[in-house]
Amino acid sequence: MHIVEIVRRCSFEQGFLEPFLCLAEDGSYYFAKGSNSTAKGLVTEWCSAKLARSFGLPTPEPQILYLDPALKEITDPAWQSDLEFEYLFGSRSVQPCETLTLSDLNLIPELLQRDIFVFDYWINNSDRNIGEIAGNVNLLLESTSQQLQVIDFNLAFSDDFSIEEMESHVFRHAITKNPIDLACKAHYLSKMDLLRQEIDTIASLIPLEWFESSDLASTTLEHIRKTLDLAETDEFWGEIT
Repeated sequence: MHIVEIVRRCSFEQGFLEPFLCLAEDGSYYFAKGSNSTAKGLVTEWCSAKLARSFGLPTPEPQILYLDPALKEITDPAWQSDLEFEYLFGSRSVQPCETLTLSDLNLIPELLQRDIFVFDYWINNSDRNIGEIAGNVNLLLESTSQQLQVIDFNLAFSDDFSIEEMESHVFRHAITKNPIDLACKAHYLSKMDLLRQEIDTIASLIPLEWFESSDLASTTLEHIRKTLDLAETDEFWGEIT
């Protein structure tokens, strides 16, 4: 998918990495991340977003976007150090939308909250917290439909993840309200098994450029596979049941 125009760069408040809003050849807008996310972050984000959609989470469509070097040359010079890669990760825009707040939590079905918590736990993503004063929830509500959108997975598959980090997850309480019984566990395991089989197909779409730019890209992909396999262990489920 070719990028037609880099419209603007997001502010820090819209994302720590300040992604780029781009118009792609399909006529849709995407929030794109390039070398500002590092090859490791791009591999993580691509795999996580694809897995999330297959898991059934409402996640914006991810795309691999191609940035023609000629287009890069005419962009703002201040942006170019974060556009070193020709291939970028893109997340389809769902604007207009707002960041989920504490007062919005009752709008989200409890079983969906649990699904999001379980998925984030599976991929070691604790970067979804919220508080009275601050937080980084990485969840959006579409302004018209009030549909939830789950975004930003670049910090998933952490090398030093621990279950304690999930205590501040925005949907941690969903497990208490709707405990995971044997039938529920079997349901999740069935989906997880299918997704573990799908990871090779997802990985095959990763641009070679990302692997060539850093050995960490390949290392990260192997770490992702090993992390997903942990769902087959009793220890994995013992932490949240």
